[in-house]
Amino acid sequence: MRLDKFKKVNMKKRGMALLLGVSLCMSMFVDVQGSNVSAAKHASKLKKAEVVDADSDEEVKEDKDIVFDASNEDGEYAVSVNDSGSFSVINYENSDKAVESIKWSASDENIVKVEDSDDFKANYTALSPGRVNIYVDVTYSRNDVSEQDDTYNDDDSSYLDRYTFSLCVYPDMSGVELTSTSQIKYITKYDYNTEFTFNLKSDILLDEDNPDVGFEVNSSNKSMSVSASLKDNVVSIWAYKAGQTKVTFKIYDKEFEVSIKVIKISINKNTLLIIKGRTANVKLKGVSKGIKWSSNRKKIASVNSKGKIKAKRIGTAVIIANVNGTKLGCAVSVVSPKVYNVIKKGRSIAKGTYSQPRRMQRGYYDCSSLVWRAYSKYGTYFGARSYAPVAADICRWCWSSKSKRISSGLKDSQIQNMKLRAGDLIFKTGAKNGRYKGIYHVEMFAGYSCIGFNSKGKPNLTAVWVNRSQGYYAYGSLVARP
Repeated sequence: MRLDKFKKVNMKKRGMALLLGVSLCMSMFVDVQGSNVSAAKHASKLKKAEVVDADSDEEVKEDKDIVFDASNEDGEYAVSVNDSGSFSVINYENSDKAVESIKWSASDENIVKVEDSDDFKANYTALSPGRVNIYVDVTYSRNDVSEQDDTYNDDDSSYLDRYTFSLCVYPDMSGVELTSTSQIKYITKYDYNTEFTFNLKSDILLDEDNPDVGFEVNSSNKSMSVSASLKDNVVSIWAYKAGQTKVTFKIYDKEFEVSIKVIKISINKNTLLIIKGRTANVKLKGVSKGIKWSSNRKKIASVNSKGKIKAKRIGTAVIIANVNGTKLGCAVSVVSPKVYNVIKKGRSIAKGTYSQPRRMQRGYYDCSSLVWRAYSKYGTYFGARSYAPVAADICRWCWSSKSKRISSGLKDSQIQNMKLRAGDLIFKTGAKNGRYKGIYHVEMFAGYSCIGFNSKGKPNLTAVWVNRSQGYYAYGSLVARP
């Protein structure tokens, strides 16, 4: 039989060969909702060979036989290294015609060795990990073909169909194990997720860069969403809410199971105003053990192992509670008794009604009268003892002394680096009102609040105000310290 004379019309649905190493398009980072989500688009196509029991009481290696379906050449099949058994084919197009022979071959016999057998089957042995094409050449007798059939030549006594199947050979996963199978993590209200990492003990590099790993992930808790990835023999799992679940994942043909638990924790104070020399306590909710307390500025405020804070020096420090890598913080502003009372008085005035015409009456205020009335009660009058100056005049008085000038432009970096102190005044500029530096507004700074930690483990801070919500935008303004 001469293969070079076979007509193309018989090969139009199959082709004589497929590209070696057809890739499995899959995502190594998957979002799992509930208990039945696959991470790999094509992994579901992989058909693991069924085990054929050996008829012996002795411990022998089991054969793994694969039946290829000629009606679905897009189907993909998988075995593991050192697997052996038989190949057979069903549903080929001319199965009603007389078959002279079936010849088997592999695109790379360094991966799979294939040998024909007498019953139209083939014996195979999987030698190394990789992907190969398995070729099945079915030869039919010409006598069973109509003379009008143009799939053969007059000189030929037979004709041929070729089928091509993709076969993935998995590495030997028998020695791959997890170093741990259960973890507990903690999450705060400022955290979007929490990450679990499980290390694989493996001589094989298992990585998302290899599309054949067939990484599939499953969460037993339908209400607990997780995501996962595989990189350098490490499985990372992200959980997005508090709860507990069992996560199963498959790498090649081996399944693993881990338990994860996420506990939500919080701190009772994110911000604290305290007089120098005094003490205060901070506590965590959701956890009582394994808390490591620390201060990022021990000379300003220290903390003991039970969360008791001692205010040592005027300034700002962040008290940090670390629970198994999850951090919570309390921004502590240490002030003098005067500043403490000024801020306390300012907050009391701010409970009244805003009114510029009635700004000096009890129960009413505007921005400048609030600042003046709070400070004047404790001896700072901003050059006017009987009536509150406007914000521009308060700034003019502060700017007359270089010691009171803090910044010519408030920036976020000054907040994050804690350059301001509780009691500082922030003046908004830019108005065309004929007043000093075009100032039209003043606010009193009351300290900081810790709203979480960045990727480098440093606290994220936001501004606290006497008469504004946290995070009020006052950047680009003048800053003074009366």
